Amino acid sequence: MNSSTGTVAWKPCDLLTRGNPHPSDKLSCSRATFTKRVSVVQSDNTADFPAQYTYSAKYISLLRRRTPIVVEPFESEDETLRSFSEKEIVNPLISYVNCLRRSPADDPYISHVTKAASNDSNSVVRTDIWFQLDNKPDAKYYGTLKWPTLVFLPPGSLARDDTNEKMWNALFKNDTECHFFMEAVRRIIEVPVTVTDFNHVLCVTKVNENIEGSIIPISPELSVSLLMGGCLLDAIPEWVFGPNEVPRPIPQGALDDPCKPSPTDEEIIATRHSHSDFDRFALMNKDAIRQFLRWKQRMQETPRPAMEGNSISVLTYGFEKERIPFEPRYALEPLPEETLKHMEATKRPTYPEFDSLLKASKSFEIVIDKELTPKTGLGYARTFSCRVTTIDGKEVGVSSPGQFVAKVFDDSVGKVDTLEGVGGFPESWIQGFRTSQEMIQCEEDVYNRLQHAWASVIPWFYGVHRFTFPDGTQRYGILLEYIPKATHKLREHSSEAQRSFIRAARHALRVLQYADITQRDWTDEQFIPSPYGSADRPLLNCVLIDFSNAFQSDRYYDIERKDDYGEMSYAILLDLDPEQGEVPPEERDGCPEELIREEFGPREEWDNWRDSYLDE
Repeated sequence: MNSSTGTVAWKPCDLLTRGNPHPSDKLSCSRATFTKRVSVVQSDNTADFPAQYTYSAKYISLLRRRTPIVVEPFESEDETLRSFSEKEIVNPLISYVNCLRRSPADDPYISHVTKAASNDSNSVVRTDIWFQLDNKPDAKYYGTLKWPTLVFLPPGSLARDDTNEKMWNALFKNDTECHFFMEAVRRIIEVPVTVTDFNHVLCVTKVNENIEGSIIPISPELSVSLLMGGCLLDAIPEWVFGPNEVPRPIPQGALDDPCKPSPTDEEIIATRHSHSDFDRFALMNKDAIRQFLRWKQRMQETPRPAMEGNSISVLTYGFEKERIPFEPRYALEPLPEETLKHMEATKRPTYPEFDSLLKASKSFEIVIDKELTPKTGLGYARTFSCRVTTIDGKEVGVSSPGQFVAKVFDDSVGKVDTLEGVGGFPESWIQGFRTSQEMIQCEEDVYNRLQHAWASVIPWFYGVHRFTFPDGTQRYGILLEYIPKATHKLREHSSEAQRSFIRAARHALRVLQYADITQRDWTDEQFIPSPYGSADRPLLNCVLIDFSNAFQSDRYYDIERKDDYGEMSYAILLDLDPEQGEVPPEERDGCPEELIREEFGPREEWDNWRDSYLDE
C-alpha cells in the first residue's frame, strides 16, 4: 500500500492468485428470503469454461508478470454487495486491464459502471464494461469488441436443484431483482455474461426458457478474480496486451554513390578488422553480404596465435567510451529465503582491496597461463586463465586472487549465417549480425545487474577493459574471478553431489529470473559445476557464466523471454545445446532425468512455457 496516495501496487500474478474474497455474513440471504427462482441448466462442456478463461488470464499474467498493477482505492461509506464487488473484484480487474495495455497513450481507456437492482445492501449487482473511445482513430474497430457483463449475486444464490443433478436455480428476493438479473443475462446475445455468488461462477452460454451455462465451484485454484479476469481478457485481442518487445530493426542510411566503385575484396580484407568496421545499411545488399562472408572466411582461416606465457597490457575500463548507458525496466525482486541461504553457503573469498585498487588504476598487466576457449560455440571470444602481475606499473601490493579469467572478444572469426541459410533475405540475415561491442555490453549489463550474486552463483566481475596483444592488436574483453571446475563429469559424481548441483542450478536460475534476465543459448558452456562443501561431504555449486547472448528489458522495451527453466534443465541432462536434438543415452553427460525431476523443482510464476520434458 502506498500511504501517500492510497493506491495498491500488485504484480499481475498477485491479482489473479490472491485468494477468494467473500462478502460478510450480513450480505448473504437465508433461503426463506428467496421468493423467485430462475432455472439454470448445467452445460455438458463444463471443463471448457475454466480452461479457456484461465488460459487467457494466466498467459497474459505470466507474460507481463513484472508490470506493476496500480489499483486506485475504492471508497464507500456503506458495506453493500455493490461496494464489496466494486472494491474486491471489479475495480482491481479494470485497473489490471488498463495497466496491461501495450500502449496506454494510444489504446483506449477501459471504463465501467456498476449498479444494483435496488437500494438493499445485498441486492443483485451488474457491471458493464466498454472502451472509452473519445478521439481515438480506431473507434469503429474498438467499438465492435464484445465486452463481458459481470453479475454478482448474494452468497448462496446459486443452488443445485435436488431433483436433477444437471439443474440449478438462481434465487432472488423479488420480481425486481429477478428482472434485473434476466436483463443482464439476456445480453449473452451480444456479449459474454459471467455470474457469481462468490461460491460458484456461472458462464452463461444461452438464454431461452431456462438459462444454460457452465457452473464451476470456486476453489483456491479457480478464484472469482481469476475466472472473471479471464473472461474479461478473453474478450480483448492479444495484441492490446502483448509486452512492448524490441522491434526487429531494418538498418537505414544514405545510398552509396553510384559513381563510386564498390571496394574490392582485397580492400575489404586490408581495411576491415571487425564487424563494427562494416556499414550495416550497406549489408542490406546481397552482393555486400556475400563479400562480407568472403572476408569472414579469410578471417576464420587465419591461424590464431598461441597466447600461453604472453604478457598483455590492459587499459583499465578502456571500453567506457564505447558503452551505452543501460537502465533496467524493472527493479530487482527479492530472492526466496532458500536461494539466499544457498548463496551464503557457497560464498567464495572476495578481495575488496584489490577490487578498489584495480578500479582506481589507469592500466594493468596480465600474463596468460592457459587457453580455456570452448571448442563449441560461436567463436566470438577467446577465454584465458591469467594472472595480474602489475597495476599501474607496480607490483600488486594487496591480497588478490591467484588466478583470473580474461574473456577477449573478436567477432572477426565468429560464426554467422549464410545468406541462403535465412532464405536469401537480407532483412532476415541482418537480424543475426552482432558486433563485439554489443556482446560485451550484454555481458557488462548482466554482471552489473547481478552484483548481489557475485562470488556465489555468479563470478566476481572486474570490469570491461581494452587488451593490447604483443602484435599490437587491440580487443575489448572482461576480467572475471577464476572458478575452479569439477574434474569429473557430472554423472561421475555421487548421487548427493549431483542432487546438490541440480538444486544449485535452480537457485542460480532464480537469480536470473528475479532480475528479468533471459539466456538465449543454454548449453553446458553457460555453467560451471564447482566443488564446495567438505572432504567428507563433497558438493557441487552451479556458477553461471557467458552472458554475451543474454538479455534483459530496458526502459523502452520488454525482452522476448525464453524457456530458461526448460532449456537449463535440458542442458544439465544432456550437457549440450538443446537445439542439437536427442543423443544416445551412452553419449550423454549430465545428471539422470529422475534426479532432475526430483530436485529441480516445479515451474514458478514467470515460467509461461510448458513444453519441456519436465512438463510431461
